[in-house]
This record gives sequence, C-alpha cells and structure tokens, in this order.
Amino acid sequence: MALAGRSLGRLLIVCAAILLGASAPIQAARVSLTSADTGFIVSPVSTQEGRLLARFDLPNAVVDGAVELAVLELRVCVTCSNGGSGVTIDAFPVTREWNGATVDWGDAWATPGGDFDRSVHAAWCAARGASSIVRFDVTDMVAAWASQASENRGLIVIADPGQSCVIAPASVGKASGVAPALHIWYMSHDIR
Repeated sequence: MALAGRSLGRLLIVCAAILLGASAPIQAARVSLTSADTGFIVSPVSTQEGRLLARFDLPNAVVDGAVELAVLELRVCVTCSNGGSGVTIDAFPVTREWNGATVDWGDAWATPGGDFDRSVHAAWCAARGASSIVRFDVTDMVAAWASQASENRGLIVIADPGQSCVIAPASVGKASGVAPALHIWYMSHDIR
C-alpha cells in the first residue's frame, strides 16, 4: 500500500511537470531493465537464511536525467517453517563488488552474508508460495546511482531477521528463469 501511494505521488509530479512545462524542454520516459548479474547465497550455518543479489546497468539516458520512480520486481519462493503465511523482506544497496558466478556467503565480503548499506532500504511483505511477486520502491537507491552519489553495485534482498521463512529465487512452473527487472520512470532533457 505504501508503494502504491508513493508511486502514485511521484507519477503525479511527472505528469504535472509535463503539463506545466519547464524552462528547458523535458521528456518523461520509462525503461525496463533485466538484471545484468544475479546471485543467490545461503548461510553455511543455517539453510534457513538465503539472500538474493541483482545488479542492473543503467542506460545513459537515466544517468543524464532525473529518476522519478524506480521499482525492483522479482519472483521469489517463500517457505515458512512455522506455517506462517508470508514474510517481510528488505532490499538494500550492495557496497562491495560481486560476481554472480562466484559469489558465496563468506568469500569477498567484509561481513559474511554480504556488504550493504543498512541505512537505505525498501520493504515488501511477500506471500508464502513457490512464485510470489515482490515489488520494491527503490527510487532513492537508483537516483543515487544515476547521480553518482553512490556506486551502483546492485541490490541484496533479505528476509527480516527473526522470521522463520526462507526466500529463494522462484524456479518452478511459469516463474522458471524469470530474471529480476528494474522499471525506471525518469525525466530527460529533450535534445532534439
């Protein structure tokens, strides 16, 4: 619900800018990106703790423009050992380089389980099931990457600590092979 309200507010701002005009010609645009790299790591101590990683390459038009809204969308498998109906999960910006082909829980991280900025996050309540759709409002993270206020090293998706649910990439039925997607709405200067 918070995502919908926040997203609607940002889209109204974009529409108002278009209708009212601006001092320089601007153009509203949307781009949908599939992940350039993905990874999944599992704690060696508890198989109940898995984390998803995704990185996206931002096109120049987004970097040169102003990000108005960014939504991370992916499918996950949520299993709960206590019979719960779902889990709250968070997405955080990663702060260290990683490679999906070789990433694991301990190697290459300063902190086992991944290095990420805990001060910036997005949250979603995912339903239990083999193919739960998850959408995060990651506008602040993507805007920081686009403006180069922070380095784009991707995102890590984590179940809230203390919950007896596991998240993993969806890999059954229609969801098999579905890569995480990043949808970005942005304003760019019209350079015609």
